[in-house]
Amino acid sequence: MDQDKIYIGIAVLISFTYFFIFLKNFKGILSIHSKWTRFISLSILNASYTWLLFFFFLKSYQLVSFEQYFSTLGLLSLVFLFILFHLCAVYLYNITAKETITNHFFTCVIVSIGIIVCFTFNIKLLNRNVTFDKSELALAGIILIISLFLSTRLMKLIYNDLIKNEKTISTGFLALSAFMISHAFIGSCLEVIGSISIINENHSSIIEIISILILLLITASYSEKQYIEKNQELFTSNNHLNFLAYHDTLTELPNRRKVIEVMNEWIEKNTKFAVFFIDLDHFKHVNDLLGHEVGDKLLVHISKQLNLTISKSDIVGRLGGDEFIILKAFNLNDELTQFSSELIAKVTNPVIIEGHTLNVTTSIGVACFPENGLTVKQLMKKADIAMYCSKDQGRNTFFFYTSEIDHNIVRKIKLKEDLKYALARQELEIHYQPKYVAKTQEVIGFEALLRWYHPSIGYISPLEFIPIAEETGSIIEIGNWVLENSCQDIYELNKESSNNYSISVNVSIKQMAQTNFVETVKSALSKTNIPPSKLELEITESMAMEDISKTSNVFLRLRELGIQISIDDFGTGYSSFSYLKELHIQKLKIDKSFIQELEINNQNKPIVSAIISMARDLGLKITAEGVETSDQLTLLQTMDCDEVQGFYLSKPQPLQSIKETLNKQLSIQK
Repeated sequence: MDQDKIYIGIAVLISFTYFFIFLKNFKGILSIHSKWTRFISLSILNASYTWLLFFFFLKSYQLVSFEQYFSTLGLLSLVFLFILFHLCAVYLYNITAKETITNHFFTCVIVSIGIIVCFTFNIKLLNRNVTFDKSELALAGIILIISLFLSTRLMKLIYNDLIKNEKTISTGFLALSAFMISHAFIGSCLEVIGSISIINENHSSIIEIISILILLLITASYSEKQYIEKNQELFTSNNHLNFLAYHDTLTELPNRRKVIEVMNEWIEKNTKFAVFFIDLDHFKHVNDLLGHEVGDKLLVHISKQLNLTISKSDIVGRLGGDEFIILKAFNLNDELTQFSSELIAKVTNPVIIEGHTLNVTTSIGVACFPENGLTVKQLMKKADIAMYCSKDQGRNTFFFYTSEIDHNIVRKIKLKEDLKYALARQELEIHYQPKYVAKTQEVIGFEALLRWYHPSIGYISPLEFIPIAEETGSIIEIGNWVLENSCQDIYELNKESSNNYSISVNVSIKQMAQTNFVETVKSALSKTNIPPSKLELEITESMAMEDISKTSNVFLRLRELGIQISIDDFGTGYSSFSYLKELHIQKLKIDKSFIQELEINNQNKPIVSAIISMARDLGLKITAEGVETSDQLTLLQTMDCDEVQGFYLSKPQPLQSIKETLNKQLSIQK
């Protein structure tokens, strides 16, 4: 009997060791890359363990010998077990989201029946005298099913923590789990052995039932623990998702959606509040020059500064990019003025980020409920319009929306949008104003002047749309188009009239800033075949002086091509001849503000006369623009001015009108 207990003890030790090692190395076993290799390995291990377990149990009751069990017939049961476990391995160990309790239990039933059939059939082959008590065998089968179900269920829960949740489980708990699983499984197997009729021992199932109840308690407790943790994770996850849905990820401020919800709530409650649109001036320069990482840190800094400025009842949010918004309840308008000043003071404090000292300015627009709008859309639009007014006023200031500004801002926004497509829609055209020899009034060339005919508004003044083109950057494409087309037009005009007129084209500062500007001019000359000496580029005095070194270098390269350079609007900027020595120019154009009322304004006469005299000493030609009366022309002739242009002589005209005028003059001469 002592030897029988030794066999039982070996079985218990093997069972506990097997399950403890299996649970301890769960990750390694289930991380085998090949799915089929993993299934086959697990099937071999489980089949071998179950087969050996039954050997020690049968040996303890002296039902089989070593030679019998390890014979061909005995080994057939091992093969049968391997096939059985392999068929169930996909579900039992490759657990998927589609798993259900019913399917799990059904699999355990199949495995239990397979184990019982395997060993009853194998034992009958090895010992024909053996009979089974069917009621005991049925009870053993039920206990085996329950044990197997609870064991695999506990292993799945441990799998969830180790693999899916990436948690660490204590060795003590793994040892306890391995002990209870092995005890329940051993007890179930003993029940199967106990159903053999020739065994005189009345094997009680009380111990097995108790072990199953303990295993059930452990499994239920561990399952409840995971359920609570899962709910907590779900709660945390939902809070995080809710935060992401209503907050900006960079600054953690409320986003547009949250701000709109709050605005709607305040409107429903009829709360008097103001909407502050806050836009950082020239923020794009920070990203372009210092990188987006510095830009992001600056935005986080600004968000903290805004939070320090508001009260607890206020809301500060980020709409996107460098745009922030503040919702502030108020009683008196004076509160808003003071608050706006405080905002600018907070934002404009210099900040050091990654060694760079940044001086930030901001433009703020303010709209109030209910004075400026009764809906979120209206208030957002009005605050945006007011913010644009702040930018137009020179930036780093605040502006309160009024109905008077609505029309002008809406018009500017519309023009800004429509100007993007004006060239493609062929709404832009070039008019030409003749330039005359002052003494003989002979036409010697033309100045190309851009005109925009808006389909719904009509002609728009260049004084209005050119600054918009400069602001949006579309002036580069438009300026290049004017350059090439005016060169082409003057080429055709000269060819048709057998003349040698020159063409003057205004150049913007953004065109000059392009690294390929000189190549663009060369390309226009090449395409249109006009001599470089017949192209005159006009650049305003203030633009030329922004970076005199760079301007001088560009002018020199243009001069080398044979192009004429003229300083436009001379006298309105620096009014100094000292810098002209550094610029490679041939002409000065006296601003029309000096020509207007020349005949009656005693102050303008000496200024114009001095400009002409000093320019002549420097070898520069003089063009007077804005000539509107015969007296002005006469005075300019007596001052020895070289060229003139203005409405008195001719207004700017489309190319076809210029051609018709020249043809009439040619007919008269003939």
